[in-house]
Amino acid sequence: MSWVALEGGFGRVRLGNMGPTAAYFATADYISMHNHDTGTSSDAFYLYPGDARNMIAYNTPTISGFTGELQYGLKETNAADTRGTLVLAGNYVGGPLHLGAAYVSAPSDNATKTGKATEFGLRALYEMGAITVGAYYIANKDDDGAGVELKRNAYRLSAMYAMGASEFHANVGVAGKIKANGTTVDDSNATQFTLGYNYNLSKRTKVYGFYTQVDNKANAGYSVSALGNKFSSFAAGVRHNF
Repeated sequence: MSWVALEGGFGRVRLGNMGPTAAYFATADYISMHNHDTGTSSDAFYLYPGDARNMIAYNTPTISGFTGELQYGLKETNAADTRGTLVLAGNYVGGPLHLGAAYVSAPSDNATKTGKATEFGLRALYEMGAITVGAYYIANKDDDGAGVELKRNAYRLSAMYAMGASEFHANVGVAGKIKANGTTVDDSNATQFTLGYNYNLSKRTKVYGFYTQVDNKANAGYSVSALGNKFSSFAAGVRHNF
């Protein structure tokens, strides 16, 4: 991730490599509270459509709790590497309520980049004292440009209970069955759950532990190298935010 920006009362303009798109930060990243969506417990079902390299972006100023962002990936000269990713994202903060929505239109992730991938996502998070709950819904469609269209929905729910320096986390996600040209692919769904604990040594340093499991049905292959396999992991460590 590397970019430069010009910021003022008009908002902010950025140029460069944005890392994940604004759609990811408006939806999936926002509710992955237990470990900042990193490591083996990261969201197995977010598909990261689009390419955030060579991008220009504009963020609006905050207006009554709302901020919007427009991103566009400039096209490359190599036809097989044409990006042209378009991202629209919005976030709203009103006291304990946090809302987000995003849309992505991008070249399909195939060798020739001739198809089109789209994503639409909604996210909500609410703080109730010691308890925080969040959820997202994401709809993905991928047309490979050669007559194959795939659709899939994903859902995720997360919760945190804070007690002093301790945080107790639970996170459950579902990847729905894939539809190929309108026909549902049997056993193409999967689930993921994570249980975690954080202890905050300071505002920027914590120790953590978590257990996560991804359960793939026979025709699903999230986080594994073969369809139908199950992935599980236990981890413990120290995290410091610089």
